[in-house]
Amino acid sequence: MPEAVADSGRLIVLNKDAHTVTFVGCADGEVLATIEVARDPHEVVVTPDGASSYVVSSVGERVAVIDNESMTVRETFTHPEFAFPHHVDFDADGNLWLASTLANKVFVFSRPDHEPVAVIPTGQHASHMLAFTPDRSRVYVPNIRSNSLTLIDAAER
Repeated sequence: MPEAVADSGRLIVLNKDAHTVTFVGCADGEVLATIEVARDPHEVVVTPDGASSYVVSSVGERVAVIDNESMTVRETFTHPEFAFPHHVDFDADGNLWLASTLANKVFVFSRPDHEPVAVIPTGQHASHMLAFTPDRSRVYVPNIRSNSLTLIDAAER
């Protein structure tokens, strides 16, 4: 069960089979809210300022933008080329990166408007995750069916 903790002291739990996200208070374990998202919420990343979370629903092929204070879905977006969107993270400029496993592509979206900035084919099969270098200048993309890694220069794309 993927999970993330925002600086607010809330644990964000993805309930894949229930198609929901649950906020839990870290101090006492109290369930604060459970909200519906698209089918199969699979990965979550919290914005650097802790204000929002991005939840990727792999089967639902959507990304929910959640307001962490109100614990509500602020918006949902997709891309026509998504095919089992999976892992998400942010580059040094705050853009949202998303690996779409069955599309064999990495998508880059500007924030806060979520407009596509780049669609990067990996040339490999099942581009599943993202792993940025510590300085966020490069990202490694494991291609699980090709048994390979794709290295992308984040600035050059």
